[in-house]
Amino acid sequence: LGHSNHADIWEAFCNCLGEQIDIGLLEMAFRNTPKNERMFEVCKDLKANYRLGVITDNSTERSDVLKKKMDLPSIFDCFVVSGEIGSRKDSAVNSRAALNLTGTSPEECVFIDNNPSNLIVPEELGFKVIFHDHEKNDISGLRRHLKECGLTL
Repeated sequence: LGHSNHADIWEAFCNCLGEQIDIGLLEMAFRNTPKNERMFEVCKDLKANYRLGVITDNSTERSDVLKKKMDLPSIFDCFVVSGEIGSRKDSAVNSRAALNLTGTSPEECVFIDNNPSNLIVPEELGFKVIFHDHEKNDISGLRRHLKECGLTL
């Protein structure tokens, strides 16, 4: 939530493990986050007609690495990172921050998440919501749900 960063807690983390680990391995782990190419294809298709944003519970450090590695700013117009605003994405704070950044109303937005509990607040605010099971990664099903929400792909 931005109260501390990885460097702040790294020594305590290593002590808990009973092992000293080079903090540089953490950034390497961030860089090895797999990219869901099929989901990025959907995003690129949507980008032709819509503004896209990311709401994430990632730390600022991880988000910064992934933005650069995956060139996320070329696809996404805004980022709401829990580590930057001090609130998790299951809070209305994050959804409202995204609305403020995009200048949109909830009724104009579709929120996609792989955790059903993260869909509750955006839906209560008026967003259309879609659960996407990242394990199954049913991209054709996702495209169908997006069309059902009125989006053009």
